[in-house]
Amino acid sequence: MTTARSPNRGLLYSWHQRPLEITFFPSPIMNTKTQRHLLTGLAAGFVLATAAAVYWSLGSIDINAESRSSSRQNSVDKVPLREPSADEFDATLANRSLRAPLTDSPKVVEPRKPPPPRPVVERDPVLRLTLVGTIINAAERIAIISDQTGKSDVKGVGDSLELSPAGITIKSIDSNVVTLEYRGTRTTVEIEQPEGSPTTSSAKPSNRFRSGGRGR
Repeated sequence: MTTARSPNRGLLYSWHQRPLEITFFPSPIMNTKTQRHLLTGLAAGFVLATAAAVYWSLGSIDINAESRSSSRQNSVDKVPLREPSADEFDATLANRSLRAPLTDSPKVVEPRKPPPPRPVVERDPVLRLTLVGTIINAAERIAIISDQTGKSDVKGVGDSLELSPAGITIKSIDSNVVTLEYRGTRTTVEIEQPEGSPTTSSAKPSNRFRSGGRGR
């Protein structure tokens, strides 16, 4: 009498997660333990095959990514560099905020200005002049004056003496007195009368040079 053999079925999953049905027919030679070892070996083989397929798929992705990055790098390297124009450079400097110095700049000490010089007060020199004589008539009045060097000058009213110091003007002439003006100041010079000489009033009028008296 022949006994029908019932097959042993097992499920294995491939790398794309699709179940594979494997049917084993029992053999009088293979016992249960041997069948388990066989199933385990087949399962391990499928796992290795799946891992290999995944590895190769990831490897192709990495190769594609590297090729794309290298192509991008080449395209970037081929772009020529452009120097900024003068306007762009000036705008960049204007928009850039400059940092303030950490310390205050040293104060510049200005040297003290010397005091202004005191005005020099020029004193009028002493007029060392001598009235030698006068000539007075109806037409003119003339004075003869000498300085300390012995130089003499004959001038009328309104004339400037050519004596030292320069700039002396005759303002008026009388018989024995002459009024002079020097630097805005007026002074008088008189005829020196020798001792024992007659007075001016007793002198005779004359049109000639005289040391005293008034001509009429």
